[in-house]
Amino acid sequence: MSETKLKVGLESQELVMPNGQNKGSRISLMSQRLKYISKNVRSLVSISLLVSLLGFIVAYLFATASLISHSLPVGLIFAFILLEILLFLFIMIFSTKNLRFTKFRLMFMIGGPMVSLLLVSLLHSNDSLELASQIPIITLPLTLLITRLYRIIKRDSLKADYGFSFSKTYHQHKVFGLWVSLIVLFFVFSFIFYTEPQHLSSSAFFVIIFTLIFTKKEKGTTNNGRDRHLRSVTLVSIFLILMTTIFAVGSIVNVNTPAFQFATVSQSSRIEGSNIDFSNLEYYNSFDGINPLSINDQFIVMCEVSPGFGEAALIRVRLVPENVPKIEGYQVKSSYEITSNYLNGPINNRQFFAQISLNKLDLLPGIYKVYISYDIRSGFSYRSSAPREYFLTVVKDDLKIISTEPFDFMPSSLYGSVYTVENKDDNYWTVSFDGRVVNSLNEPVSVKGLELYLEGKNGYENLTTLDTNKDGSFFYSIQINGSFALLTMAKVEVASSDLYNSLVHEEMAGLEREVNGHRFLPDLDGDGYPDWDFTLYDLMLALAEYYPDYLDFFAEFNESSGSSTFDSIRDREGLLQGNTAWSDGIRDFSLLFDGTGDIIPGSPTEAFGSFIYATYGTISYDYMGGGGNSDSTKTPTTSLNIDRDLGSSSTELTRSPTSTTSVNRGGVDWTSLINSQSQSNTYTSADLTTSGGGNVPIIESWTEQFDPNPSTSIILNKPSGVVSGDLLLLIVMNDDRSSTAFSDNKAGWNFVDTSGNTGSDAHIAAYWKISDGGENPTETVTTVGSDEWIGYYLRISGAHGTTPINTYYFTQTSSSSNNHIIPAVTTTIDNTLVLYGLSFDGTDGYTFSASGTGWTEEDEAQSGPDQPGDVSGTFGSKALASQGSSESVTVSTDASVSDTAAYFQLAIAPSSGSGNPESNYLRATGFDFSAIPDTAEIKGITVEIDKYASLASSIEDYSVQLRDSTGTKGVDNADPTPWADTDSDTYTSYGGSSDLWGTSWSVSEIKDSAFGVDIVADLTGSDTTAFIDHVQIKVKYDETFSGREWINPDNAKTQNNIDTVASFTATSETTSDMLTLTDFGFGLSPTAQILGIEVGIDREATVSGS
Repeated sequence: MSETKLKVGLESQELVMPNGQNKGSRISLMSQRLKYISKNVRSLVSISLLVSLLGFIVAYLFATASLISHSLPVGLIFAFILLEILLFLFIMIFSTKNLRFTKFRLMFMIGGPMVSLLLVSLLHSNDSLELASQIPIITLPLTLLITRLYRIIKRDSLKADYGFSFSKTYHQHKVFGLWVSLIVLFFVFSFIFYTEPQHLSSSAFFVIIFTLIFTKKEKGTTNNGRDRHLRSVTLVSIFLILMTTIFAVGSIVNVNTPAFQFATVSQSSRIEGSNIDFSNLEYYNSFDGINPLSINDQFIVMCEVSPGFGEAALIRVRLVPENVPKIEGYQVKSSYEITSNYLNGPINNRQFFAQISLNKLDLLPGIYKVYISYDIRSGFSYRSSAPREYFLTVVKDDLKIISTEPFDFMPSSLYGSVYTVENKDDNYWTVSFDGRVVNSLNEPVSVKGLELYLEGKNGYENLTTLDTNKDGSFFYSIQINGSFALLTMAKVEVASSDLYNSLVHEEMAGLEREVNGHRFLPDLDGDGYPDWDFTLYDLMLALAEYYPDYLDFFAEFNESSGSSTFDSIRDREGLLQGNTAWSDGIRDFSLLFDGTGDIIPGSPTEAFGSFIYATYGTISYDYMGGGGNSDSTKTPTTSLNIDRDLGSSSTELTRSPTSTTSVNRGGVDWTSLINSQSQSNTYTSADLTTSGGGNVPIIESWTEQFDPNPSTSIILNKPSGVVSGDLLLLIVMNDDRSSTAFSDNKAGWNFVDTSGNTGSDAHIAAYWKISDGGENPTETVTTVGSDEWIGYYLRISGAHGTTPINTYYFTQTSSSSNNHIIPAVTTTIDNTLVLYGLSFDGTDGYTFSASGTGWTEEDEAQSGPDQPGDVSGTFGSKALASQGSSESVTVSTDASVSDTAAYFQLAIAPSSGSGNPESNYLRATGFDFSAIPDTAEIKGITVEIDKYASLASSIEDYSVQLRDSTGTKGVDNADPTPWADTDSDTYTSYGGSSDLWGTSWSVSEIKDSAFGVDIVADLTGSDTTAFIDHVQIKVKYDETFSGREWINPDNAKTQNNIDTVASFTATSETTSDMLTLTDFGFGLSPTAQILGIEVGIDREATVSGS
């Protein structure tokens, strides 16, 4: 057939092809297309990889930008970070060659995103979202780098270069490596299980990793001997993973928080060191029952628990510093944690104790937040209760002085830390300060500037200032010649320090208790060391009388018959054995021993008898034997003037002021001031009107606090100089992403307003109150969320006493800027003080500047060093003389720094700006009470004011308050009765002859020229004038009379024509004080009989017969 025919035939045959063959052709076409797609799978993978990588970068940039600008809620930003981790997984999938997933490729592909997810979750739970956002961008390139290194090693390039095959070495030693890794992980697993079992998932994660690494089969081999352990290893891994899962699930449910009770342990019990039964302590249901505590105190937390079988209970206490002033050389930790011992079950309703010794924590004085939780640990779970929160105030410890105990033959309580050795022959006394400074636990404290004093004729006299040794000990002695008072006192003073309160320690310079008529330690041979001229009996007698706890048994052998002797301390009976007999003694009766034998060996009395012999063997016994009659003449060694009370009298003095001034408090001035110094119908006056008269209020003082640590509260210290009637204003700022941070939740304070939301990420609020003079030294403001803080506490004088806030406007901005314009307010009265405040999101804007007509920045602060989450802020003021617009103020940050902010303006009304105006202070001082004796006792103070108003029922007292050189003192005795509208020359009385105005007064305060009274008048009706004709003060006092004092009483001890003198005048007392002469030194036998006593006095008077 020709070529042309063949072609036509084929074409004809194709046209008449059956239906079955046509269908097969379509299948073949699809197969070809699938083959084409399969050949181009690398292109699809590359495109997917590129898309995933671009999506990852976009999600990262968007999350980071949102964190910086705070433009999105925290939850949405966290969702974008999770999207990054998901795209991370896709990148690892599409970067795998030909989408073939081996065991090791799966490990890298899943391990990288899983580690990233774990780290992000941990950081997010710790409020570190900024750091969490950087985890995916760090772990992605690290994972890709490790994968690439694995591929290089897998290629066995080392074999070609160095003759080393990694694959061969791996398969030779993989079983050994597997068991070594599992053994190491077992110990790690056990350690974590015991210490932090809630983190067991980390050890289980590594079990999975090592199992995957060391269980890969060698290519081309069967399951030979090297792989025979794989089944057991797999079972071990499954067991560990299941145990972790069970533990994690079992730890999800919290245990119920038990009812905690609190007690303190006395320092004396801790010093004794005995085992303390905590169940016998006095417990309080409230933590306030033990608050405050010193830096060395110990408190107990107690609750009733019932741990079950296989469970162990634990009490955990954590102290977090809230307001702890820094002290140079000391470190304040972020937190202090103490746990109790474990209590293992099963036990029902057992009292469980945790002891917290603050001295072991090295705390500084301040305020701490205390978290107390209850934990239950078992082999299958670790459950905790929700912590209870308390506030603890830690204060300084007290110091004390104790003896160094230089004498071991008598208790140190008899002579103390100051003792005196008397040398009678040479007539001098050596006073020794020999002590140690210790804290409340008797632990030595080294101090500087120890002041030593000894009592003299004119009171205490400073001897010296010295520093203690490192062990707190000190020694100083001084010799006194001529005479020394029997009951002389000694004093040691220590100034207050950062950790300890000041100390004033006083004790007798001699013995604390008289021993056989002695108050000093005798020195008979002049060697400066005591020589005892009293017996063991004398010492025992003194101990039995004053310190019964020092003696366990004290028998005086005064029974005179029988076979028993009785203990005078605890009324116990002692049986007499051996050859003993009753006899006459030096004092009453005695017990006679036969002089043979020895102490019964091994008996309890053996050690006691040896102790007495060794300790008191050198004590001299002077029995003064003999008999007959004798006379003994002695002169006194002690001479004292003893005051005699001869009765008392009451006197009341009336005085007028010599000085009157008008003192600004934002009110109306008083005029013609001198007229109120006498009752002459000429007047000091003040014109009070409803529309004017008040000056612009004044910011007198303020305090600033900040807290760089997230907290739900801030503690503000009261500013200086606060007096009743001042306006107190709290301005608080914080960095918080919640919609509303502050609310009207502060008792006793008025809430002005607040601004700030999630967009501004900064909040500000203000609270006010009128001072009543009794405010606490600190004020605490709480908020909804926990974040960084700044706070100001302002004292403002001259503000209106009932409605001090005239107008205000609070707002915020969600737009970042370095120039924030705070809108103006419109006042409705004259003479207002306008304040602005601004809370800036972050501390990178610190410092600030304010611009605008009349505006002045007062202060600025930042919560801490520049870092995410901090806040900075500022406030300022402007005096607005006329009502109307305050004008806006622009607050600028450092150049090129932009962020969001919350701010306000508020206007403070003057004392007369909102109706009911008041006057300024009419201050009357210079009352001459010099006639009051310095020894008098002030019994009462009466202020009398002759006053009236030009219009009836229009003026009342606003304040009538006494003052001294430091300011106002005592209660305000203002009378709410309206002033009369005519001058009747009568006085209105305040206080009384027995009224001290709620405080105490010394004579020196009354005599001081600054003593006086402050008077403020208050307009309660129509415009009118207040008139004061006269102000006077009456002071009632009692004077006690005594005899005339004997001068130089020591001169009466010797007959040398140098006299002791008592002087009298026609107006003085008619009798003298008592001249008391003692310690004549008669050395009589205790058995001597006194037949008579004769007293001889060499005396004279300057006027005969007087």
